[in-house]
Amino acid sequence: MIFKLNVNKFLLIFFLIPSIDHAQEINQSKKSAPLSTILKIGYSYTTLFGSEVDLRTSNGSKLENRSSFTLGTDFEFRITNFLFIKPGVNIVNCGGKLTGGGWVYVDPVKLTILRIPLVLGLSTTNVQGIKFSIEVGAAYNFMLYSEIPYSNDLDPSGGMIALTKSPGSILLGCNLSFPLNNKLRIQISYSFYKDINYFHIRKYTDPDILYKYELWNKGSLFTIGIVIPYK
Repeated sequence: MIFKLNVNKFLLIFFLIPSIDHAQEINQSKKSAPLSTILKIGYSYTTLFGSEVDLRTSNGSKLENRSSFTLGTDFEFRITNFLFIKPGVNIVNCGGKLTGGGWVYVDPVKLTILRIPLVLGLSTTNVQGIKFSIEVGAAYNFMLYSEIPYSNDLDPSGGMIALTKSPGSILLGCNLSFPLNNKLRIQISYSFYKDINYFHIRKYTDPDILYKYELWNKGSLFTIGIVIPYK
């Protein structure tokens, strides 16, 4: 099951951390590196949603999630000792599968995207060398590969066409890091993402028929990475 986040609580914590951190920073003697590179790999757990899924499940189809992997590199720039921005370049596999209910296609929807995220984050100060941070942001997704089984069967002469495009996403996440040695750190991360527009649409060629069926994507990413600081 995809994790459901309470956005209101997330944002409350997000804006409370600076005041907590300011109190801790008075006694802090060790500052964070202004730039760090994070090399990461992990597990992706994704699913589909949208009007196409609603149509199929209302007719008895079952929706299955897709499990795969993700990897990438992030670049963390410290604005202050507790505030940072983090762009990155990530490969994410996502998609899902519909089965039964008259759905004749046995292959899942598979997507591989090149994700370019940009997040704003807040972190606590070091507590026994351990850091916790939360972040929120957005990403643009370049579609590298798509496999949408029923899309190839749509014939414009039959009155329907299919279009695929690269969607954007919103991101919410948290990180926990701790020292590996005198320089490097280990970081364990969780992030939730949700598309802000569709990646696939099936619609009628007749402009007077307004029905359209869309596929969107959402999922969770669990990663572990090496943090390489530059002082």
